[in-house]
Amino acid sequence: MNPGLETCYVHANRVAVAKCVICGRLVCASCRRIVGNRNYCQTCANAILYAQPNETGYQEHKPPIGKTSRSENSFPEAKWGVGEALIIFGIALLVVTALGAISTVLLSAVGATSASSNPEAFVILTFITSAIFYALLYFGVSYSVGSRHGGSLGNIGLGNGCNFLESLKGLALGVPLFFVAILVEKIWQFIIGPTKDDMLTKSLQGGVGPFYIFILFVTIVVLAPLFEEIFFRGYLFPAMGNQLGVRNAMIMNGIVFAALHTEGSILWVIGFIPRFLIGLCACYLYAKNRSISAPVALHATYNGLVFLSSIIFHI
Repeated sequence: MNPGLETCYVHANRVAVAKCVICGRLVCASCRRIVGNRNYCQTCANAILYAQPNETGYQEHKPPIGKTSRSENSFPEAKWGVGEALIIFGIALLVVTALGAISTVLLSAVGATSASSNPEAFVILTFITSAIFYALLYFGVSYSVGSRHGGSLGNIGLGNGCNFLESLKGLALGVPLFFVAILVEKIWQFIIGPTKDDMLTKSLQGGVGPFYIFILFVTIVVLAPLFEEIFFRGYLFPAMGNQLGVRNAMIMNGIVFAALHTEGSILWVIGFIPRFLIGLCACYLYAKNRSISAPVALHATYNGLVFLSSIIFHI
């Protein structure tokens, strides 16, 4: 926690993102309730929603059994929609795809070896396109949350501090998910036989030198977990939760996350199950803490183990 920052009256380790307009309490992103575009704490929001006297002038009224207030089940801090998130992702993907096509044409024009057959060129192109893609995602999310909807980084799980114990849970979940991925791959290979390695696998298994291995490490274990969790869990998941409910949103987010990590047809099938589970577990961790620290730890652990196993054991 940075000194000087005001904190939530419920969660002392989280940065406050708003003040209740009735009682004046400071609230973090998970405690903030928005009614009529005004900020409230949970108690005052319930009072406004059910409009009966209590200690602050209203009496809290509980919903009937089997029904729950929308503000308790969704993400009131997320004022953006799923469509807005998909537009941001689509624009970033379109730009990077165009840049990749242009680079391929330019390499062919000057007679250079294409990235598809040159491991070093592949690594550099992967790093550049990934960095551009993640930058576009982040700027798109920042513009949406801050400029369009008047929110803050806390609304996407970035301003709530780093919960060390929850991050350890993310790390612990990443390990069994890695072994699930290995098991799925071995079962698939037993059924259809060995699969052909892609360029990334060949690069990690001795195709490039230490400098290029380091570039791949930064791309796969640092950039990908951080920026993908900001988008998929901090930004897209809350928007889904507001439309589908938290449980359905967790499942749908996992499906979308796995489906968008496409490779070759066979490799995509092998990777779908563990990536779906990564998305599902990361959503659970985010919904529990409204912070991306644990999802990032989960994602980075899984990617790091895959990275190391490819180099050391050629798995």
